[in-house]
Amino acid sequence: MSSSPAARRAERPRRGLAARLVVGLLGATLLVPLLAPADADAQEGPDSHAFTEDRDRSDEAEARASGEEDRAEDEAPSPPDLAPRAVPDYDGRPAAPPSAGRQLLWIPRILFAPLYFLTEFVLRRPLSALSRMAEQSTSDPLRFFVFGERQQVAIAPTLYIDFGDQPSAGLYLRWNEAGHPSHKMRFYFATWGKDWLRGRVLTRWEPAHERWRFEARFHASRRPDGRFFGIGAESRDEAARYQFRQLDGQLAFEGEPWRATFVTTWAGVREVRFSDDVFAGATIEEQVAQGAYPTPPGYEDGYLIYAQGAEVIFNTRRARPADTSGVLLELRGEHAFDLRDRLARRWFSYGGAAGAYVDLSSSGHVLGVIASASLVEPLAGEVPFTELPDLGGNGPMRGFRNGRLRGQSAASVVAQYSWPVWVYLDAIAHVGFGGVWGERFEDFSWDDLRMSFGIGFGAIHSVDHRFDFTLAWGTEPITAGFQVTSFRLALGATFEFGSAR
Repeated sequence: MSSSPAARRAERPRRGLAARLVVGLLGATLLVPLLAPADADAQEGPDSHAFTEDRDRSDEAEARASGEEDRAEDEAPSPPDLAPRAVPDYDGRPAAPPSAGRQLLWIPRILFAPLYFLTEFVLRRPLSALSRMAEQSTSDPLRFFVFGERQQVAIAPTLYIDFGDQPSAGLYLRWNEAGHPSHKMRFYFATWGKDWLRGRVLTRWEPAHERWRFEARFHASRRPDGRFFGIGAESRDEAARYQFRQLDGQLAFEGEPWRATFVTTWAGVREVRFSDDVFAGATIEEQVAQGAYPTPPGYEDGYLIYAQGAEVIFNTRRARPADTSGVLLELRGEHAFDLRDRLARRWFSYGGAAGAYVDLSSSGHVLGVIASASLVEPLAGEVPFTELPDLGGNGPMRGFRNGRLRGQSAASVVAQYSWPVWVYLDAIAHVGFGGVWGERFEDFSWDDLRMSFGIGFGAIHSVDHRFDFTLAWGTEPITAGFQVTSFRLALGATFEFGSAR
């Protein structure tokens, strides 16, 4: 507790005398600055000590001098209170007006206010608090998952839930510098019982600059929760279930020559088999027996194919924190044929997309519009139903499940707004319109268009292992008044190679 002014004045003579005694005993040694009192009145410089003063001055004279100083301090007027100084205009230029993007931000903020509160108070703030706790921790919070001097090995648990389908739990393993500084390997295994198994192995040769890579991919899976709604615009709302088993191996080359531009080419073998050993619901055989639709192509005998293709994505967008405005053009194609009878079954699938993005605030708040189309051309025989374009699932119309919108041709237009909610996580709200039809958009009609809308969260800058959250809805066609008939909620850690972009 601070003393009163009178008490401080009474103590000053005694403090001054103590200082003089210390000075007289120690002289001009270097210990004087360390032993001098912390009070400003006692912190006298070495030139003002007893060596330049009259040592015979009496205590009374010193007291009188101190008293005169105290009276002078009491009689001196107190300085007036000074107002804070305004910040000078150093460059002489007026403040820049707000950009058009910032002025337009109020529109999506009002439209997506409920989503903002979800991302701000349920995701961003708790995650930020966890990040600060991890940074302030004296130990590595990932010490149980990361190994090696350069953290080249990591093991992470995975869990993925897509309500309506069976969930999965598994492990993901990353091994960089596997035998060579440029060699990387990825392993993934997930299961939900003996009927739900999935495993993937990837070996990647990626130089230090990380602008191109060679990959060998191997994948095996068995799942009893496949869904079939029909093909084309006449598909049914009720799904039939099927089990599928898939084995495939693939060699691929990927490159990123400029900004977000991406090129890849691949070749591989894929085998798929189907059965009616499902975990729940009506099977395809039961629906076919009731006359709901004919047997899907490729269902009875499965297929074994060789496929080769290429994809080019010209993308002018920059990586954050730079302005991420830009345009996107995509072209892709794949040729496949049945290895058991190359002349009996062959097809060519192709498609493309065009999009434009505007970074409204140069800080990751991006508004984008993307139009896409996908087609399959049968060259001989029928195309297996699981090789047809599909707008649902992780496609552009995320409000629909896998298989809900499947046809020989498909098209969609999607508007999306994305914004950062964490250093590793972006939120994306979307609304889109799309549909599926026959070969080369046969029987195309605007009345067949459906709508998808919702919100999602996904990890940033992820190629192999990522977190994903989807909350979305899908509607009936325009003729049914866009009645909502589809709901999808999926969350967890997903695993994707190559096409994860």
